[in-house]
Amino acid sequence: MTKLNCCGYKGYDDFTNSTFVKRNLKYPKQCCSKDSNSICGKQEAVNQKMKGCFHVLLNENIPIPGALSFLIGILQIVALFGSLKVYRCLRRLPHLPDLFENNL
Repeated sequence: MTKLNCCGYKGYDDFTNSTFVKRNLKYPKQCCSKDSNSICGKQEAVNQKMKGCFHVLLNENIPIPGALSFLIGILQIVALFGSLKVYRCLRRLPHLPDLFENNL
């Protein structure tokens, strides 16, 4: 949460009934201001309007690598079908002599 500058999965409300808030009577400091001396209560968390980490990951960090991974996957599938087509064509040819038969 610190590196992504986000709070919880969907937002601060993920922590509302959590054991952390019940035990410490405060929200994680990532849900409030960067000032480490201030106590992060519910009102401070509401005022900060921090985005949830799922939203930050999905919209800000994954699109480019995700799109590249998808394109590489499509390219691999096309290459697989191309190699299968070449294999089928080679099976239809009459038996070709082995060029390296006498070199062993």
